Amino acid sequence: MSRSFVAIALFSFMALAQAATLVKDNVDVVITVRITTPNAQTTWVVGTVQEVEWNIPAISFDPSTTAKIVLGYVDNNSENLCLDSPLATNVPVNAGKAMITVPNVKDGDKYIVDFFGDSGDKSDQFTITGGNSDSRC
Repeated sequence: MSRSFVAIALFSFMALAQAATLVKDNVDVVITVRITTPNAQTTWVVGTVQEVEWNIPAISFDPSTTAKIVLGYVDNNSENLCLDSPLATNVPVNAGKAMITVPNVKDGDKYIVDFFGDSGDKSDQFTITGGNSDSRC
């Protein structure tokens, strides 16, 4: 087996590992998105309605494909996702945005939003203020 074949196979595998795996009719659909909002300059206030935006993939896929959007945070260089309380579910991927209500969480500046089901489609770290909770989820 040639080195170039191995390199191409490895690159292809890594690219898929960074793609969102969404489920449609019990079949995995691989879609890559990039969350554009929130970003590093964003501050959300608890209780307000905010928009999560992403680039719509430039591929053909079933327009009824949906995703889950979850809040998370970074602590000690580890990402922690709030899987028990998603910000939005059944969000059409081709919508490019979703409106969410910021949950009552502890104030902090290392929050992220993740297009659930993937290993690389998360937002930049951003800030949430106005919370009176001791929990980050």
